[in-house]
Amino acid sequence: SCLFVLFRAMKCMVERGYGSCGTPASCASFISVYLVLVWGLKLVHGSVESRLRVTLGVSFEKIAKLQIGFRRASEGLLLAVMVGCGALLFALMSAEVPDDKLVHVVTSVGLVAGSLCFVSEILTLTKTWTRSRANRHQMEPPAPMVSEEHVDACSWCYVGISFVVTGAYTVLCCIYAVDTLPWALDVSNMVLPLAGVCWVLAVILRPKDEGRGIKIVHLQFIIFAFCSEVASAVGHFRLGLTALGWVALMRIPLWMLAYQLGLQLRKKAARLTRVELSNFLCYTVLKGGVGAMLPIFFFLFETISCITSDGLHSEFCVNTNTAATLLSSYVATLTAIAIAKRTVPRQGLGEGLTYKNLAILKLKKREKVQGALGVLTALASMYLFSVLGVHGKENETVWWLGVVGMVALLVAIIIEGTFLVSIRSRGERGLTGANG
Repeated sequence: SCLFVLFRAMKCMVERGYGSCGTPASCASFISVYLVLVWGLKLVHGSVESRLRVTLGVSFEKIAKLQIGFRRASEGLLLAVMVGCGALLFALMSAEVPDDKLVHVVTSVGLVAGSLCFVSEILTLTKTWTRSRANRHQMEPPAPMVSEEHVDACSWCYVGISFVVTGAYTVLCCIYAVDTLPWALDVSNMVLPLAGVCWVLAVILRPKDEGRGIKIVHLQFIIFAFCSEVASAVGHFRLGLTALGWVALMRIPLWMLAYQLGLQLRKKAARLTRVELSNFLCYTVLKGGVGAMLPIFFFLFETISCITSDGLHSEFCVNTNTAATLLSSYVATLTAIAIAKRTVPRQGLGEGLTYKNLAILKLKKREKVQGALGVLTALASMYLFSVLGVHGKENETVWWLGVVGMVALLVAIIIEGTFLVSIRSRGERGLTGANG
């Protein structure tokens, strides 16, 4: 990883010369320091005994319920800040004229966060090792292993975070509708994929909560889908962009269809067994959802890198902004369908698409159509990825190819979602057979 970052800085030196690449070289140096800190954390954590490592570890079940100590939560937050600063610095390396002040602030914040996380981890390990050694001298029996409890609902904190993110997107759309500020529209488009992922997670975070939880989900849908689209349409109409205004209003039925499918899959998730539901919430929803946000942040930072170089309203950043928004939308949509597939027991999915069936083309009509649409979306994604960081005037090809890829992906998602909703669980099939 350090060599890759170093070669990225050397690429700038080859293209522009040694005297004009001081900022990219500085970014590469600090990113390497962050990588060394992460390696140091793994080294320190791996140097302790396996018994203490299990004691200090934080499982996904505890993370889902937020049953972790203040120090562990602080270390996780500091580590996330350092990783975010490293990703932003990596994006700023490709800027034509990067902002030196922004680079200094980001590097300082990341370095302080990483150092504090490293020191806190060492103190925690030292304290735990000292306590374990004292207990060993006193011949105290080791603490019994406590089995992890199954998770049937994630913490309300995650629901609140998703509500805040989707609400922030709606506020930006309302600002655009009231004052018709172009920057509000640009920023809202950048935030939309992240807000979409948060909305998908909010629908499924508490699948068995039919009281206050489902009411918050309904309210979030109204704010995220109806209010934001109506506000965007009003802003477009006020600026004379009639076509974009009608497109915003036409997206509301699509949101309603997606929401209806989400509610159906939410009910299916609630009927999973305790173990299946716990694994689904901990690994598919939380781990998968956070993993999907990482590429979205990367694409977002690519846009920020271009903006810091050429300005918010520069025509040379339109292509990068469009490509980053569309790629983030692809990631958000794929995350939604990946979560949806896990709401159905594996027995109900059948054999599915395997390499063996693919080699002999033993595919169903649904899988053939989805495969063709997936190839089309993949080709559009590769083209959009090549546009990231390229400075130039607006090219309509970027927008139209991105839209074609998105339409193909949405059609494939609708086919898959309809298939998943139509699948009956084993219990339902048994009940139907008994009634027959």
